[in-house]
Amino acid sequence: MLPQINPYAGLLVVSTLLSIALAVAAWRRRPTPGAASLAALMLTLAFWSAFDAIEMLSASLPAKLFWERLEFIFVLAAPALWLIFVLQFTGHERWVTPATLAAAVVVPLVSFVLINTAPGLLWLYPTIAIDATGPVAVLAATRGPLFWLLALYSYVLVLLAVGLMTLALLRGGPLQRAQNGAVLVGALAPVLGNVIFNAGFSPLRHVDPAPVLFIVTGMASVWTLTRYRLLDLMPVVRDALIESMTDGVAVVDIQGRVVDLNKAAQQMIGQRFLEILGAPAASVLPAWPSLSQQSIPGHPVRTQMEVGNQDSPVYFDIRISPLMRNDGAVQGWLAVFRDDTARVRAEQAERQQHALAESLRNALATLTSTLSLEEVLDRILELTATVAPHEASNIMLIDQGVARVRRIRGYQDHAVMESVINLSLSVEETPNLRRMVETHQPVAIKDTVEDPGWIAPSGFRWARSYAAAPIISKGVVLGFLNLDSTQPGALNQQHAEALQAFADQAGAALENAHLYASLQESNTKLSRALRAREEAIQNVSHELRTPLTLMLGYVEFMQSGEMGPLNREQLNALHIVAQQGKRLQFIFNSLLTLQTFQQKELHLAHLNTPNWLDSALEAWRQIAADAGVTIHLVAADRLSPIMGAAGYLDLVLGNLMDNAIKFSSKGQQITVSAHDADGAVVISVADQGIGIAREQLELIFDRFYQVDSTSTRRHGGMGIGLALCQAIVQAHGGRIWVESAGPGQGSIFSVALPSAPAQPDV
Repeated sequence: MLPQINPYAGLLVVSTLLSIALAVAAWRRRPTPGAASLAALMLTLAFWSAFDAIEMLSASLPAKLFWERLEFIFVLAAPALWLIFVLQFTGHERWVTPATLAAAVVVPLVSFVLINTAPGLLWLYPTIAIDATGPVAVLAATRGPLFWLLALYSYVLVLLAVGLMTLALLRGGPLQRAQNGAVLVGALAPVLGNVIFNAGFSPLRHVDPAPVLFIVTGMASVWTLTRYRLLDLMPVVRDALIESMTDGVAVVDIQGRVVDLNKAAQQMIGQRFLEILGAPAASVLPAWPSLSQQSIPGHPVRTQMEVGNQDSPVYFDIRISPLMRNDGAVQGWLAVFRDDTARVRAEQAERQQHALAESLRNALATLTSTLSLEEVLDRILELTATVAPHEASNIMLIDQGVARVRRIRGYQDHAVMESVINLSLSVEETPNLRRMVETHQPVAIKDTVEDPGWIAPSGFRWARSYAAAPIISKGVVLGFLNLDSTQPGALNQQHAEALQAFADQAGAALENAHLYASLQESNTKLSRALRAREEAIQNVSHELRTPLTLMLGYVEFMQSGEMGPLNREQLNALHIVAQQGKRLQFIFNSLLTLQTFQQKELHLAHLNTPNWLDSALEAWRQIAADAGVTIHLVAADRLSPIMGAAGYLDLVLGNLMDNAIKFSSKGQQITVSAHDADGAVVISVADQGIGIAREQLELIFDRFYQVDSTSTRRHGGMGIGLALCQAIVQAHGGRIWVESAGPGQGSIFSVALPSAPAQPDV
């Protein structure tokens, strides 16, 4: 048969969809107590509405009876799930045990089995027929004893749940009343519709309006979820908020949001209930996260909160205690507010009296650590706030009998910034300034309007009270520290005397600042001199290298015999000139490289380490032989290649060899060794020369540093070679170091250069 299309079935579809949506919303909040049972309840109502809609659309008796039987199991399950949700929602979750859950399931299952048997169906509905007298054919049945027994069972469960909700509504705070009221409205609408139907007063004959009234349930649930944040702000305590208490009481849920607060708390915080409901606790107490973590049962955490304006703040002592469930888990926190203003103000006054001198001394001592004059003046004005109450302050320094403003603070609020910055006063013609110069004592004017000696500069008529102290250093008044207030009587002689102690320290700080400025000037001159020396060295080296190169060319030309035959003495002389010229050329090259070397100039290439070592040492073998020193190379059979700039690395090895030869005696040996170690090639140059003292090992690589810097030193040198070695090695990503057992025991200079993957030489 064709389905019966009717508007009532459409309403049932709406009810079904709304119940499914609410079931999903509740399931997403399942960690909250009661959320899972609410999801199950809404899903049950969805099946109830859906099967009722299908029954309404069915036209035959067997089809209607089939869907009626399926619908009945959800009809019986709904009251049980409703009671379970209420138990959890009202804080009676301890009654929700496996036994009660099993009992709630047994009745619907047994009833479903019974009505699917012929005798059981007769006990439920003695007579069943289709009533087609209306616009839509509906199932018409008389109620049997099983029906009324199950109805009684359902109504008892519903009444128990309604009673618990009503009790919680009457005893709860504003949030509980709002949530419970909305939940009760949504739950009672379909219940009342079902009661009216079973009592025979339904306007729709043989049609139970309860499934359609689930729409009311859904709308009430949506309202509670969005407006009163049901399941997000579950009530965690019911009897804790007592409106008659003078202390403020607030409750925060497990998610750290304000659940409720009594009237006293609202007045203390200065916010109404609806304004703060659901707000994070940290918006009221910024330190809330740490406070909640510190609180443990039996040991409340205490903190203090300040509210109100700056002139007359109010202080509250707050104690935070965790609220525990029966299973020992924390389900929220209770915060108790108490007005603690009187005690706090008494303590503040006492603390200020006892600690004024000490705090002032400590504050002013910090000024001596700041040597910049401008920083000193700014710091002085910052610290004047600890001395006396005022709105604006300035520092005037005396220059040839005229006091000029050097630094200001706070005048922007009075729109006189420009006039104050340009203010200059004759000390002799200004009574209060002249008095401080003559007496070296501070001055206070309680009311500038009533003081006959007060001279108000342009734009200073707003200043009604004044305090100042002379800034003295070595018996001379350097300037004045001035405070201005808009309130008559705000500044007095006591404030001025405290300001004097501050000004005395400021005088010493100003003297230090002047010394610091002089030191900076000296350092600048020294830096210029050092830069000039560097430039001079570079220019001299560059200018000498060209003629030296030309001279060595002629020496080699003469040695070759191109300019005629030479005897043995002449050849020996030319050999000495060539050797010393090459040494001088090496020094000039090292000096210029040190002055101009930049890492970006390096062009690294793949170097075969043994070949490079042999080539680099070849030029030094004859020099060592002329000095009576032998060079011995000890290298591993297979050395890793390195990535390097051969020209710069030649300078490194050359400087190490030059030092080793220079500091060795005739007959001694220089050992050059090379081996792989931890991804690097380590090259060492060990001599048997004069050695290095332990205290000089860390200084040996500094520019122009020499072990023996006296005018009578035996060994030459400029102290640039090792500095150049260090710069080049570090630019290659390596390191250089020195070892020595002490004077007369030789030295070992080592260089570690990162090894590179082996590949054919190019």
